[in-house]
Amino acid sequence: NQLKGLENSTLKLRRYLEKYDIEIVDYKDHKYNEGLNLDILSVEKDTSLLEPIVKETVEPTIMLKGQLIRKAKIILLTNS
Repeated sequence: NQLKGLENSTLKLRRYLEKYDIEIVDYKDHKYNEGLNLDILSVEKDTSLLEPIVKETVEPTIMLKGQLIRKAKIILLTNS
């Protein structure tokens, strides 16, 4: 019963976000480039990486009708 209730709540939330054109963007494991509008909270090093990636999204980007409402806050993983 709890799982069914959670599924229904998640479905309602998705419908609401779609109806009002709200997008929540999680950058975890995405390649990082400086053109992204992100706030870097910390940088961790991993010498095995070929290019920087987002290790964790602490707070996601919030978009409303294609307009930035809140920038994501991330932890960056880089090789340098």
